[in-house]
Amino acid sequence: MREILILLVGFMFVSNSIQAKDIYPSDPKTVTEQDTLTSMPKVFVLGYNESAYDQLSVEYSASLIEVNAEDEAQAQKMWTTMIVEMEAYADMLEFDIKGVKMWMHVFWNEKGEIKHIGFYLKQSSRNIDTNELTSFLMDFMNNYYVPRDFGKKFSHISGSGVAFPTMNWQIKKRMASKGK
Repeated sequence: MREILILLVGFMFVSNSIQAKDIYPSDPKTVTEQDTLTSMPKVFVLGYNESAYDQLSVEYSASLIEVNAEDEAQAQKMWTTMIVEMEAYADMLEFDIKGVKMWMHVFWNEKGEIKHIGFYLKQSSRNIDTNELTSFLMDFMNNYYVPRDFGKKFSHISGSGVAFPTMNWQIKKRMASKGK
């Protein structure tokens, strides 16, 4: 997966260097806070600093399913809840996340607090300023946690990606008008 992401980033820079410079910051570490224990920013674009990313993946090697006692349904519920909460947080802040499609790798500590979020915008994503998206993700991770003790650090990669809105806006509007 990492090799594919690296190839995609390289292709984007070669095929359209002007657009790539606008979409992806040359040094994402300048955009956000950096973790003092690793050389990875707390929020980062996947494909940068592979050796630090590999270290982070080893440190958070337990999977979301593993910390949910191998219960796939529970793990999926936890992931989906986080994504829905992320969208609700964007709505609350009036941050337009609609049309954003990305791969995400989220890293939690033992207490259910998000410590790192890696993301990579899909080609079919709406064009969004990565600095703004990074700031939003940083704010979200500083205000969201799962109130549970997991006993170990863990992570999850969104295999098929994440897309917003999570539910058709017309369905949401109908549900809101019915008081649900």
